[in-house]
Formats: sequence, C-alpha cells, structure tokens
Amino acid sequence: TNLGCLGGEDYFDSNYFFRSTYYADDDGGIVPLYTLQDATCPTDCCQTRRLCLRTHDVMGYEVPFDREYMLVFGGKSYMHIKDPSTGKLIYHSCERIASSDLLEDWRSCYETVLGDIWRYDISGARWDYIKPDSAISATTGQKVGYPLERYGHAAVLLGEVEGNDE
Repeated sequence: TNLGCLGGEDYFDSNYFFRSTYYADDDGGIVPLYTLQDATCPTDCCQTRRLCLRTHDVMGYEVPFDREYMLVFGGKSYMHIKDPSTGKLIYHSCERIASSDLLEDWRSCYETVLGDIWRYDISGARWDYIKPDSAISATTGQKVGYPLERYGHAAVLLGEVEGNDE
C-alpha cells in the first residue's frame, strides 16, 4: 500500500502513538486480523498492524480517503413470521385479519424498529454494516453509548466549503 500522501511508513517513526511498545510486534500487514464476528472487533480489528489502522476503520472495513459516504441509522422492518393457517407473512396481511382472529402477538403486525447503522459508499456502490461499539452500564446493566432505535427521522447533508475544513 502506498501511503505517500499520508507521510509514508516514516510517519510511524515520527508519531508518538505509533512508536509505542504496543506496536513492537507489527508484522507490516494491512489486512485486519479479526472480522466483525469476533468480540474484539470493533475497537481492535487491526490489533498491532499500523498500516491496517491507517487504511481501515474500527470495524476492519477498508475506507478510501477520496470517497463520499452516506450514513443511515434506524428505520422499520418486520419479522418474517407466517400465519400457520394461511402460510402468508403476518406483516403483509395482518390489517386484513378480523380482530376476532387477531392473536395478541400479532397486534404489531410483527413490525420492529431498528437501531442499525449502515454506511453507503456512493462511488463504490457498497453498503457496510457498522457494528456499534458500546459499553454495558454498571448501574442498569443496559447498553450505553449509542442512540436508541428509531424511525421517521430526517436526513441532513453536511458539506465542506473548499479551503475551510474547520
């Protein structure tokens, strides 16, 4: 990988963080050591691989510096559960089921609100799932550190004025 635009491999020698003894075992690899299926990823997918850290995000996905991305959070979906008597998905037909035949579990039509975060690479036409990095509250035992599930929110476009990157 050519990191000339980022200071090349010499960047590591002049950077206090990357000079630390933690990176003494850096094998020079650029591919993350762990995938999203591993409990240590995100946060430590690359381990001691400094080149990997310079070119991949915390989930181990390669992130080209010259790309535009769109982040999407939340939304609605439905569970794929079928009505045993008709074989049809409950979500698609629950509004037509007579209230006397509507089981209590079906009242939501098996609709669910999502808390997923996805990143879309516009020029690469690729979706990446972003696994939220959170902690467990010692007080409540609940996940903390990222927004709760939601839907019906708006989009915001952030732009950068050339020459003013503050």
